[in-house]
Amino acid sequence: MARRRNRYEAMTRVSLILAGLGGVMLLAAAAALLEKFNWHEFEIVLEWGGNRFLLILGGSGVAIVSSGVGFFVALSSIHRLNTQQKLAWISFAINAVLLALSLSEFLFFWFTKEPIRIKT
Repeated sequence: MARRRNRYEAMTRVSLILAGLGGVMLLAAAAALLEKFNWHEFEIVLEWGGNRFLLILGGSGVAIVSSGVGFFVALSSIHRLNTQQKLAWISFAINAVLLALSLSEFLFFWFTKEPIRIKT
């Protein structure tokens, strides 16, 4: 019984760590996205395959995957044997919000980008 309880508590901690990773990557991608956003034309102008393009795409992808996995880990750690149920619910909610924000950011980036191909 104690072994199962420890497993649920460990899953809660893993879910919080994944939420932290997702949050950091979401903020990094959002900062890179807003720096190149043209408010007058409502588009993002950047080099196709450049470092900033890959940072936004990769940061959004990592945020989506980590918060998605954290969401399901938190969902399965909510159990009556878990002594940290309140923390499990909090991490579940944080991961759900981060997943929604990450998907929104990725879709915003994908539909407003104007890649410029630079020939060297």
